[in-house]
Amino acid sequence: MDKGRARTTMVTVLMPVYNGARYLAAAVESILRQSHADFELLVLDDGSTDGSGDIAEAYRDPRIRVVRNESNRGLVETRNRGIRESRGKYVAFLDSDDISLPRRLETQLRFLEDSPDFVMVGSRIALVDEQGELTGMFSLFEASPASFPSILLFDNYFAQSAVMVRGDALADEMYRQEFPCAEDYDLFARLALRGKTWTIPEVLTLYREHGGGMSKKRRDLIVECTKKIYVWQLRRLGIEPTQEELDIHGSLGCLAPDLRGYGMDQVGRWLTRLFRRNEQSGLYRRDEFNALILEKMALACVERGNALPNLLRYYFTFSGVGSGAKIRVLAKILRRRVAKKTYGLTQNIRTHA
Repeated sequence: MDKGRARTTMVTVLMPVYNGARYLAAAVESILRQSHADFELLVLDDGSTDGSGDIAEAYRDPRIRVVRNESNRGLVETRNRGIRESRGKYVAFLDSDDISLPRRLETQLRFLEDSPDFVMVGSRIALVDEQGELTGMFSLFEASPASFPSILLFDNYFAQSAVMVRGDALADEMYRQEFPCAEDYDLFARLALRGKTWTIPEVLTLYREHGGGMSKKRRDLIVECTKKIYVWQLRRLGIEPTQEELDIHGSLGCLAPDLRGYGMDQVGRWLTRLFRRNEQSGLYRRDEFNALILEKMALACVERGNALPNLLRYYFTFSGVGSGAKIRVLAKILRRRVAKKTYGLTQNIRTHA
C-alpha cells in the first residue's frame, strides 16, 4: 500500500483473476452479500482473455473497482499492484474461485479493531467442489496467538482467501517474486514478526477444489520455494541446515507428501538441534516452541509405525522438557484426532452463514 494513499474505506478486498470467468461471479457476489457494507472490492484482471474483466465491470455497484493489467504479469506482481491501489484500513484477500461467507468481513474486522496488537487474522476454511458443493473436508487447526511464529517455522496454516491484514503492515511487507507458488507463506511468516497473528476458529471461507492433479513442474516449484522459506527462518534461528536436515524439516511440516521419510534417529537429532538452538537464542517463546517440538516428535513416532515403542524410546526420553508437558501434548493430539471424526461441518457453516 502507498503510505501516502488516503484510506477511504474500512476494508479493501483484493481479488486477482486470470481467465477465471467460470467462478468469478460467485466470488464477487459473495463479497456483495457481506453483512459489513463498508468495503471496496478491487478486482485485478491480470490480462485475461476469457472476458473476466468484463464480468466484473458489468456490476454497477460503486464499491467495485476493476484494475486491468495490459498483459499477464503473474500473480505476485498483480497482488502487489492491488496492495498499492488499495484504499482500505484493512486488506482482505479472496481468490476469484473462492467464496466468503456473509459474516467474514464483519467478524475479522471486529477482531482486528478490538485487538490493535494483531496485524493479521485468518479463519477456518471448508472445501467445496467445482459445483460449489461441500466435500466434507475442512480445516480444524486451532492454536494460541503466541504459537504462530513457531508454527510458521514448519507450516503455513493461513489460507490466502481467509486472511485479513492491517493495511499499514503491508506497506513494507509485500509479496516477493523469488517465492512463486509460495508467496503467501513467505508473506505470512514475515507479517508474524511484525505483530500477533491468529486464526478465528470459525469457517468463514469456502475454498474451491478443482479437478485434475497438480503438474509436476508446479509441485516441484512449491517444494523449492517452501524450502527457501524454511532456510530463511532457520538462519534467523542461527542454523544453516544441511540438505538432509532440510528434507527432514519438510517431512515434519507442510512438504510431508512430497518428501521421503526418515528414521526416528534422524528426526530426533534434528528436533533436538532445533530445541537446543532456541534455548540458546530465545528467538521463539519457550513454552510454545517446546510444545511444538514435542508435537512434531510425537506425530513422527505415531505416523512411522510402531507407535508405542517409538514414543517410549524417543518421545518420553526427550531431554529438557518435563513429563507433564509431554502428557499434555499427547492429550492435545488425541483430542484433535477425535474432533476430526465428530466435527459437524455442514451445521457449522449454516450456523455462521
